[in-house]
Amino acid sequence: MPGPFKLGKLPPKIDKRTLLLENYLDVSAVVAPNEQDWLKHGPANWGMLANDRVGDCTVAALGHQLQQWTVNATGTAMTPSDAAVLEGYAAISAYPERDEGAYCIDALNWLRKTGLLGPDGKRHKILAYAKINPRHHGMVRAACLVGSGLYVGATLHDSIWDADVWDAPVPGDTIAGGHAMNIGLVGDDQLAVITWARKQPVTWAWWTEAIDEAYCLISEDSLDAAGHSVVGLDLDAMLREVTKVTA
Repeated sequence: MPGPFKLGKLPPKIDKRTLLLENYLDVSAVVAPNEQDWLKHGPANWGMLANDRVGDCTVAALGHQLQQWTVNATGTAMTPSDAAVLEGYAAISAYPERDEGAYCIDALNWLRKTGLLGPDGKRHKILAYAKINPRHHGMVRAACLVGSGLYVGATLHDSIWDADVWDAPVPGDTIAGGHAMNIGLVGDDQLAVITWARKQPVTWAWWTEAIDEAYCLISEDSLDAAGHSVVGLDLDAMLREVTKVTA
């Protein structure tokens, strides 16, 4: 594997209590533009967040999501420290004794209950999260608008290492491993994720083949980033259900 890149997403963990966004979001009520770019105001270097040293991508992606939300809400990206990200990784995995990766859903539950410590000294939590079907492109577009981005998990193949744009793997392409990222750009022809400190363009064909889990996160940071992001979303029902399934 070239470069200082670490993987670390474990296979999707199934929890029947996980909310499905389709139960709370009326896609027909969401008018998503042809291109949503939550990354255009972000920094050139988003920071590794320790993912060049350990397989903490499940939490590093949450740190990039916080940057994405805050730069759109305030004009300044709030970047958590490596220590804050590693705290989260340690809470959901065997780290620091063993660096074996973690489950996306465990990272999301930690973010909802505990929160990621920001440079402002506050714990940044999410109100709720809901799973979406990544093959339903209309839902992907709507959810990206509602959540000001998406948190996703993918199975990466070795062909990505030499590619400027990640495309669908070819038959026989070796699997590199699982990786968690956040998506900030959704367009007709292309998407882009933030990973390993940079904006990485990907194709819809790659998205269809590689993404094995995707989640819309609802937080006060994201609602601040786009006042229109709750259009079509029954947030009250969603929060009631979160309280019910986590009681």
